[in-house]
Amino acid sequence: MKTNDRMKEGWALTWDDERGFGVIGIDEGTYVAHASQIAADALCRRFLIPGERLSFLPIPRDSAGKTNRAYKVKPLERPPIEVPFDYHELVVVRQWTGEKGFAVRPLGGWLRFFADGIITEGIETIKVGTQLWVVPGPMRGSRANKDWIATQVQVCYDTPEVAQEPTDPADLAPDTVMASAFERITAAQ
Repeated sequence: MKTNDRMKEGWALTWDDERGFGVIGIDEGTYVAHASQIAADALCRRFLIPGERLSFLPIPRDSAGKTNRAYKVKPLERPPIEVPFDYHELVVVRQWTGEKGFAVRPLGGWLRFFADGIITEGIETIKVGTQLWVVPGPMRGSRANKDWIATQVQVCYDTPEVAQEPTDPADLAPDTVMASAFERITAAQ
């Protein structure tokens, strides 16, 4: 594989949270950037914001000769984030064995979580698609700079599969009104 010794500058065109990659555009064409090649922020999130300016090391074609690749991707104008002491994230379970699992983060990337880190009731209701309220933190050991773990895991309200809503919002309790509104918003996305 031949590398270009010069860093190039381009613009983020797209970002796919689920698949963990984005496309960078320059005058000579486009380059695919995988999340593993993007500089992490203070919360170890790796993502691109469409329209942001980037520097990267271009690789003209991958080993199969199909795609231009971008390595060592760094946002040029993104300000550093300040992490509040009470920071939490709402994540979505993508894999769960009953003892451990993975959840997708809101701006891309994954968090590992374990049964012994769950601090609320509801462990028996966890399945793919369940939302968790978590505090992300680095793992200990040799993988600490790449893998992050969910701590203080709280299982969020899980709606029944067949929900019948009253037609008059006045008939709903305040908690149900919020859950109902949230369901409509997420269903529309």
